[in-house]
Amino acid sequence: MEQVRNSALPWENTDLNTAEELRLSFANLKSNQLSRVQTQNSILAEEIAECKVIEDVLRETNRQLESFAYVASHDLQEPLRMVSNYCQLLERRYSENFEGKAREYLGNIMIGAKRMHQLIDSILEYSRFATRSQSYEAVDLNDICIELKNFFAEKLNSLNANFIIENLPIVFGEKNQLYQLIQNMISNGLKFHQENQAVIIKTSASRELDEFWKIAISDNGIGIPSNMQQKVFEMFQCLNPQKYEGTGNLSRCVSTGC
Repeated sequence: MEQVRNSALPWENTDLNTAEELRLSFANLKSNQLSRVQTQNSILAEEIAECKVIEDVLRETNRQLESFAYVASHDLQEPLRMVSNYCQLLERRYSENFEGKAREYLGNIMIGAKRMHQLIDSILEYSRFATRSQSYEAVDLNDICIELKNFFAEKLNSLNANFIIENLPIVFGEKNQLYQLIQNMISNGLKFHQENQAVIIKTSASRELDEFWKIAISDNGIGIPSNMQQKVFEMFQCLNPQKYEGTGNLSRCVSTGC
């Protein structure tokens, strides 16, 4: 084997200069990259701090709005109750003195008062729902659906409805809110059913990206028109309010799902 150690020729000055220039170039490149990273980190830290401030402001604003909605709705109950009570007194004691139009006007007042009462109750419930303290725990969705099947037993029987519960997972969440979420969805399925057709409501689950559970609650009801599929999840939005009573409960479902 040929011995090559200590046999290399000494570096010339030009070689040394070239090597030094190359070292300096790498050092400058590394320094520039480090400076850019530090600048970007500084900008990112400032943006994160700004977002945190905005998030805190929005959270406080939402808390104040929810508190205002609760207080305002609660305070509206008393004058509305007075209007309703006096309308009922007029109907009971003086209805024989009312002519056709007067009786019609009184009926309209009572219908309007009842509708306003429903709206105020919805605002109060939404406020309580949004501000309720959350205690997360392992929740078996099968147990919730079985409880609700018993809860809706009379309505299910009257509609000859079939409530199918597939094998559902145990999830981590707030049990009462999950209960109300599923209850609202089942209630909608029973309410907006097809005439002269047996109601079918089905709960199922599928794994998404090995990280999340996708829970589906489906029914064979009248469906939601394409132009209402976003709007119906807003507060006080209801399909065909002339035919179906209610103030819309899907907004609370969005609050829970988010």
